[in-house]
Amino acid sequence: MTEPTEEHLKKAEAEYRNLYGRAPTPEALRKWATNLANGVVDTLETPEESGLRLRKAARDQGLPEDALSPDWTGECMLCGSSPIMPATGMCGPCTFGEADTINGNW
Repeated sequence: MTEPTEEHLKKAEAEYRNLYGRAPTPEALRKWATNLANGVVDTLETPEESGLRLRKAARDQGLPEDALSPDWTGECMLCGSSPIMPATGMCGPCTFGEADTINGNW
């Protein structure tokens, strides 16, 4: 496995900031830069990163803050569960791919 160079670290930090709207943790920066150095495309995100990305995208698109709050009146378009995240029309587990986000825990 190739170790990341300074160039990889700078590119990784810029990509992370662009996607999540904040600086990466040292662990996230190391992982991102190592993947860049080795040509690996890793799409796995932590639930926190998924939430950050969605909130940044909602702000960038001018969506209201409650577009990310649990909506107990809606049903997930994929599995029929409630609550849903209005911005996606899906429940937490279908939006984030994490069972821990059930019952609006995002």
